[in-house]
Amino acid sequence: MLLRQLTEQVDDTLMAVSSEAMSSSLTVYDYVKTAAKKTPGLKAIAEQLGSLFKAIKTKPAKSAAEPANTPLKQAS
Repeated sequence: MLLRQLTEQVDDTLMAVSSEAMSSSLTVYDYVKTAAKKTPGLKAIAEQLGSLFKAIKTKPAKSAAEPANTPLKQAS
């Protein structure tokens, strides 16, 4: 029971951190796209970032009900 609760808390934390990271990444991408209009060297970077976000967008999202791929190791 305690292990399940801990696993859920870790999953919740991972979800929150991932969400924050994605939000921050999108903010940076927006800044780069805006700056690329006036700074020619940033256009290539904006395009690279755009292709990364497109790749993420087309990836199927993992369901919260799916089990993790890596099993927990037992303490020795």
